[in-house]
Amino acid sequence: MYKTPMKNEDVVTDIALKPAYIPAVWKKNLPIIAGMFLIILGLGTATLPYITDRDHVDLEVAELAEIATQPNIYENINLEARSAIVYDIKSGEIFFGRNEDVQLPLASIAKIMTALVAVHNKSGDDTVKVASGAFETEGATSLAVGERWHLSDLIDQTLVSSSNTGAVAIAMSVGSNIGGGKPTSSFVDFMNTYAAELGLEKTYFLNPTGLDEGHDLAGAYGSALDVARLLSFITKYNPELIRATGFQTVRAVTLDNVIKDAKNTNTSIQRLPFLRAGKTGYTDLAGGNLAIVFDVGLDHPVVAVVLGSSIHGRFTDIERLVQATFLKYKLQE
Repeated sequence: MYKTPMKNEDVVTDIALKPAYIPAVWKKNLPIIAGMFLIILGLGTATLPYITDRDHVDLEVAELAEIATQPNIYENINLEARSAIVYDIKSGEIFFGRNEDVQLPLASIAKIMTALVAVHNKSGDDTVKVASGAFETEGATSLAVGERWHLSDLIDQTLVSSSNTGAVAIAMSVGSNIGGGKPTSSFVDFMNTYAAELGLEKTYFLNPTGLDEGHDLAGAYGSALDVARLLSFITKYNPELIRATGFQTVRAVTLDNVIKDAKNTNTSIQRLPFLRAGKTGYTDLAGGNLAIVFDVGLDHPVVAVVLGSSIHGRFTDIERLVQATFLKYKLQE
C-alpha cells in the first residue's frame, strides 16, 4: 500500500506556471554570501574580520570554513520553533536537529498524509464530488457543494491552499470506498495505519485536516523527524504528489469546467532557492509549522522542518535553516 482564516490555512491543473524565483543574492560570490549568512544566523559580526567597502577585501574559502565551523554552522542558529530538523534524503543523515523527536501538534502538515492515503486508496473512478458535509469544517474555501474534481487536482488544490474543506471532501469520498464505518473515520484509521507502516513513531491523526479538536487536543500529532521521514518517502517514491506545492500559484479546472486558482500559503517561496515542495500549518495549539523539500545540489534533496514556531517566525526559521545548509555545502566543495 503505498500521491482560515489563518488558523489552519485554505487552489491545480496542468501546472504551466513559473517555478520559484531564485534570488540574485545566491548568484554572488561565496565570500559575500557566507558573510551575510553568518550574520543572519546570529553568529555575530564579531566573529568576522572587519571589512569595509573601501577595503575590497575578499575572504578566502578556507577562512570562511574556519569561521563557519567554529562553532558548528547550525550551533547558534536563532529559531523561534520548539522543534526543528534538517534531514538529508539521500543519506538519511540529520544535519541539524533541535528537539526533533518531540511529539507536537502538526496542524495542516497532516494534509500530506491525507494526500498520500487518498492516492493509494482511490477507486477506478478517481472523481471526487464535494459533499455538503465537507463544509462543516472550519476555514475559508473556494470549493462549492457538488463540484466534481479529478482526485489529483483536488489534492493539489488542497495542499497548495491548505483547504480544510478539500481535505474533508477527499476523506469522505475515498473513505466511502474503504468501508468499515463512517467514511471520514475509516479514512483517518488508514492515515494512522500508514503512519505506523512508515515507522512514524510519534505520529497520530484524529482528523484529515490537522485542525484542533478542542482547546487542549490537536487534530494531529507528530515529530519533526517523522515529518522529515514522511516527506523523504514521498520525494523518493511519489514526488508528483507534492510537486504543486513548490509553486506560488496553481490553476485547476473542475470536471464542471470551472477554473480555480489557488495561492500558496507558503509566503516564503521566493526566498527559498531550488524549492521542490512545502507545506504550512498553523493552529492555536500548534503555533506555526512549515516543512519543505529543497535541492542543495544536483538532484540532492534535503528536508527542513520547523514545528511550534509563530505564524511569521516559521518562515524566518526555515529561511535560516536553508541558508545554513547551502553554506555548509558550499564550504565542503
